[in-house]
Amino acid sequence: MIDTHKISVVVSYYNEEESIVDTLNLLRMQTLKPAEVHLINSGSTDNTFSIINSWLAQHNIDNYYNVDAGTLVPSSSINVGIERSKSDWIALIDCGLMFPHNWLESQLDAAVSNNADVVIGSVVLHGLNVIDQAAVSQTYGYNQIRECVPSSLIKKDIFLRYGLFLDNRRAGFDLHWRRMIHGTEADVILSKNPLVTYFQTNFINSLKSLYEKVYLYSKSSTNMPSYFIPYYAILAFIVVLLYIFRSENTIYSFSFITTIYIIVRGFIVPFTKSKDLISIFNRPTLILCLPIVGVIIDTSKIHGFIAGILNDIFKYIKNFLR
Repeated sequence: MIDTHKISVVVSYYNEEESIVDTLNLLRMQTLKPAEVHLINSGSTDNTFSIINSWLAQHNIDNYYNVDAGTLVPSSSINVGIERSKSDWIALIDCGLMFPHNWLESQLDAAVSNNADVVIGSVVLHGLNVIDQAAVSQTYGYNQIRECVPSSLIKKDIFLRYGLFLDNRRAGFDLHWRRMIHGTEADVILSKNPLVTYFQTNFINSLKSLYEKVYLYSKSSTNMPSYFIPYYAILAFIVVLLYIFRSENTIYSFSFITTIYIIVRGFIVPFTKSKDLISIFNRPTLILCLPIVGVIIDTSKIHGFIAGILNDIFKYIKNFLR
């Protein structure tokens, strides 16, 4: 019965010359062969595009399509791939993800067995270096299984009925789509077998890159429909500042708030999110990095939220004055 179903795979890529061949080889070795694979360039400035063309020529494959559609962000590129797909099922995967040879077969078997329209994939993160591990602990949770749209299998009809991903988004579009689809009549299941992991860096490999990544993601999230976290975060930040500077003893209030914040953000949050606490406790360097990474994440979030809201206001004023 599975053999009667056709799957189109959509891969959005940006500067993935170090991982793209691994991704292509994993797709080629799938036990259930995809009917077509759409590789959508998201504005790469390295040699990824030419590496893909060389690989396709080397293996004489004619159902993999390397597309330069002029899109510059992941959500728009994925939407292009979805629109180009001719199969009833669409599988999404990211470069840099390690997925087993039976990934497509397992996801389709789960869909057919459960009469599901959407099979959400799962990822487990560990981190490559101590910065990456601390960032994973502070966000997804160390060694914790999380829902992951990349590695998911979705009926194309679901996109036609309920809409594509938010266009022109660098981040947050997958979370928005998941929340949206759970509020529809679509039959959605979570598959924890197979799990996908990352080849190398799971989240980020340096503090500077961490700040830049969280800032860009936060900035692009401020005008997401029904997403109010940026405004709550800024409001909470303002309330804390007012509490500190309006208190009789500013130094004491600042020290008290900072101590509480470091304990909660630096240790309680990552320990609560993470599953493998023994591994964290056995790594003193990782424990020391947790509060530093937490502060950087929150600082870059506030910075990104403020920049995004100001940008939205300026756009609104500009459009209003036209």
